[in-house]
Amino acid sequence: MIERGDYWVWSVNDDNELEDPDTVGKWIIVAPMRIIKNAFQSINELVETGEIYKAKYPHQQHPEYDWDRYPLPVLCVYADNTTKDRTLELLKELGLETDEWRYDSNSY
Repeated sequence: MIERGDYWVWSVNDDNELEDPDTVGKWIIVAPMRIIKNAFQSINELVETGEIYKAKYPHQQHPEYDWDRYPLPVLCVYADNTTKDRTLELLKELGLETDEWRYDSNSY
């Protein structure tokens, strides 16, 4: 289900659970907004089926909160150590190139 917050557009499925929540992190994809939006519907379908845990991107309606550490919008796709390799494969199948993996425990 796609949910819109104050800053992020989320794809979440309340039935999804991580196998190893202590290792939760995210694949970060920096791309133009049109690429992110085009891919997000497919990502949402994968979240709905449980193949991907959850994902988010900034809707950019509050530019004062936009991340200044990336030159373009960022898509975050969540996984854990058990599922991150499969999640990466799915993202590649969608034609997305990841920029980095970041554990939530190491986030900014």
